[in-house]
Amino acid sequence: MKDKALNQLREVHAVQGRDGCWDIDDYMLGLFNGLELALSIVENRECRYKNRPNPEQEPVAVRYDFDGYGYQYIDSGTGSDWQKRVQGEPLYTAPPQIEVGCAECGVNGGHALYCVTCAENYLKDKNNNAKT
Repeated sequence: MKDKALNQLREVHAVQGRDGCWDIDDYMLGLFNGLELALSIVENRECRYKNRPNPEQEPVAVRYDFDGYGYQYIDSGTGSDWQKRVQGEPLYTAPPQIEVGCAECGVNGGHALYCVTCAENYLKDKNNNAKT
């Protein structure tokens, strides 16, 4: 019976870990990471959590034509069609910082009791209101 349950857990984990499943939204990412945690405990191994994919970014410049000494660069200062003028390596600014917060309440607001931050805020508010 244990082997059957373990095989089912592995199968569900594999399905949830496919692209287009785990990366749809925060809920599906959390579902995969929960399955990963359960499977890592049973298999006595380190967790291999997945992270949210970065949102698409627009390049800020393109470098091209390395001549042995350096590259040439083109950016938005050279006209609105600058991305189409040359084939090269797109360059980006620093990756955007993704705010982490509760899916129920937004970023650290509200009182969703299954969110640790919000539960702490709720209990703090409850205790402060009781004292007055």
